[in-house]
Order: sequence, then structure tokens, then C-alpha cells
Amino acid sequence: MGITNHELKYLLNGSFTEATLDKLILMSDQDCKNWNGNPLFRQFTTNVVVTSVGHWKAPKRIREWATSVLMEHLEGQDIEREAAAKRAAAAKADEEAAAARKAAAEKKKADKLAIEMEASAVRDDARSAAKAAAAKQAAADKAALQAFARAANEALARECARASTNSVASDIYFEGDNLIAFD
Repeated sequence: MGITNHELKYLLNGSFTEATLDKLILMSDQDCKNWNGNPLFRQFTTNVVVTSVGHWKAPKRIREWATSVLMEHLEGQDIEREAAAKRAAAAKADEEAAAARKAAAEKKKADKLAIEMEASAVRDDARSAAKAAAAKQAAADKAALQAFARAANEALARECARASTNSVASDIYFEGDNLIAFD
């Protein structure tokens, strides 16, 4: 048998490896007889396996004990693997949910930005239209002012021409069609 005293000490303390249990499962009757003189093996057989040392059923009970412990261990590992798989699936679902929440938040942020950009464009268009209307009104006001100034200048010019004609006419004296005097 390939079991060592070190492994027997671990078995007495309740610790084991799958390799150690495999060695016990493969233990032959002759191996059991050879180890009967070892105090650690005797303690293991008596305290852990709970059978008599040197009893003809001892090897069978050791194998049964090792097999049952190994099966419990493997079932525990299977349960742990299933639990780990469930934890991994839950973690993956949490990550996917977090990613979905993040994507939704980013979409909401992008939608808000698009709305703000659209509103900004509308405001810019309104400003441009207001500037164009103000420029058009200023041009119309300027044209009206120029027309008014032109009309005022023409009226003033006519008035000046009339006043000039009257003053010239007052300085010239006629008697009938004959010019009498000229100042």
C-alpha cells in the first residue's frame, strides 16, 4: 500500500485528500495485515473506521469508509460546483442588468443631449430670424428716414426757391412791362 504515516496523521485529524482515499479504497487484505503493527494505522482503524484491528472484515470496512467519505466529498464538490455555477450565473445576470441600466442611462443622456441640441438649433434659428427681421426693419427705417430727409430737403429747397424768387421780385420794380429800378 502506498499510504504514508504522514497521510495517516492527517486521516486521524479528519483531513484527507482524494489521493489518500483512493489508496485506502485500493488497499488489499495483505496491505492491511502489513500495517496492523503500525500504531497510527491501528488508531485510524479503531477511531476513524470504527472496526477491530486484525478483524477479517477490517479491509472491507476501510474500503467502505473511504468510499463513503470520498462520495460525500465528491457530492459536496458537486454541490459546491452547482452553487458556484449559480453564483456565477447570478453575478453574470447582475453584470448584464448593470450593463443594461448603464446603457439605458447613456441612451437617456444621449436623448437629453439631442433634445438640448435641437432646442439650441431652434433658438439659434429664432435668433437668426430675429436678427434678419431687425436688419430688415433697420433698412426700412433707414429708407424711410432717407425718404423723409429727401422730402424735407426738397420742401426746403422749394421754400428757399420761392423765398429767393419773392426777394428778387421785391427788389425789382416794374411799371407795366418796363423795368424801372433794380436794387
